[in-house]
Amino acid sequence: MIPEDRGVDSGLVSGEDWEKPWQQKRRPEETRPIDYLCQEYIERLSQKPVIYHLQLRLHQDMEGDKTEIFTQERE
Repeated sequence: MIPEDRGVDSGLVSGEDWEKPWQQKRRPEETRPIDYLCQEYIERLSQKPVIYHLQLRLHQDMEGDKTEIFTQERE
């Protein structure tokens, strides 16, 4: 999902979150409310419609593919 204007998304992950997205534990230093994303989304919706574009990158399995093929390239 990318923003309607295709601009920079403020929700991009970095660091360890990028390398291990399946680990969803809250970090000890986190100060935001546990539902901060839900609150932000509700706030955005109260101001105007929120529109996203669905973007897919497809790859057909090929013999010899390494697991890195499943990792999105960082830009």
